[in-house]
Order: sequence, then C-alpha cells, then structure tokens
Amino acid sequence: MPILREQAEDPDDENTLATALIRVGIDKVDWQVHERADTSSRYRLTDTRLVQFSDDEHLSTAN
Repeated sequence: MPILREQAEDPDDENTLATALIRVGIDKVDWQVHERADTSSRYRLTDTRLVQFSDDEHLSTAN
C-alpha cells in the first residue's frame, strides 16, 4: 500500500497519513516518519529525541 492515498473514490474510505519506520537496537530506538514513498523522512528521532525535522522548504537538525 502507498504511504499516502489521496484518491477521491477510495474503496475502503481510509487514507494513510504517514508511515513510521522503527528500528529497535540494543541501546536505542531510531524512528523515521515518511509522508510519501518518494520523499525523504519528515521526522527523524532517536528514542524520544527529535534529531531532524523537514518540511517542504526547510531541513532542521535538533540540538
């Protein structure tokens, strides 16, 4: 299934807004949140700390 479905005539009346890729390691959890399959992640986190945020115009790295 695509990450984001925007069809006007969606057969199951449900749209996926985002997909999270979660990697669980021995000492940390890395997260990436994607809005679309063909773009880089919108958010990147390690454990609960925001590492990176991007929108259509900006890319920010959290300190």
